[in-house]
Amino acid sequence: MVAVGRGDVLLARLDPTLGVEIKKTRPVIVLSNDNINHFAELAVVAEEYGGLACLALLALYAFIVMRALLQSWREPEAATRLAIVGLALIFGLQALINMGVNVGLLPAKGITLPFVSSGGSSMLAIVAPLTALPLVTSRTTPEIVPTGALATSSS
Repeated sequence: MVAVGRGDVLLARLDPTLGVEIKKTRPVIVLSNDNINHFAELAVVAEEYGGLACLALLALYAFIVMRALLQSWREPEAATRLAIVGLALIFGLQALINMGVNVGLLPAKGITLPFVSSGGSSMLAIVAPLTALPLVTSRTTPEIVPTGALATSSS
């Protein structure tokens, strides 16, 4: 929460230390592969790039979720609607919980920020359901051919 408060409002601080490791009075969280605290990506974005970058990231997640929910309204089948809503809520709630942890509104859960967190398993767990969204919504129905139409013989 200190890192979120220390970040500027602008998209990027115009100083030469942007992206450079400097000694700070209070460290954010050490990010490493074998550390349990690798869920502070929003805090790093807030400190390095400012509040507008965090709002842009939030808007991107909201756009993806809202687009999926709007697509679910257009689907005629209930099972397809439920699948789309479920996938959108998984994605949106994961981002929302991570952002809530980073600003201190929720207790730490260790949930990663979609598409931002390091780690292959986190990326795979998000990309696989989001790849399924276009597959679920494709409306290609197989053409049904009557049985007698296949045997066309001219006698």
